[in-house]
Amino acid sequence: MILSYSGGIVESLYASNAKVSAEAHGHRGASMSHTGAQQLASQGLPFNAILGSYYAGASLARLTWHDQ
Repeated sequence: MILSYSGGIVESLYASNAKVSAEAHGHRGASMSHTGAQQLASQGLPFNAILGSYYAGASLARLTWHDQ
């Protein structure tokens, strides 16, 4: 599975918490914190809803491999 936006693959950056995420990746606008995602999961949100809260407008897709 990949995270896709407008036909491209999303570079999903990941950090331990929101502060580290903002310091390391905040300028790129595409980052997810471990603690924030864990809080959403503890509220019962499924993984696709958690991804949607961090990467608005993105969708999950299957990446297939074709031998040539």
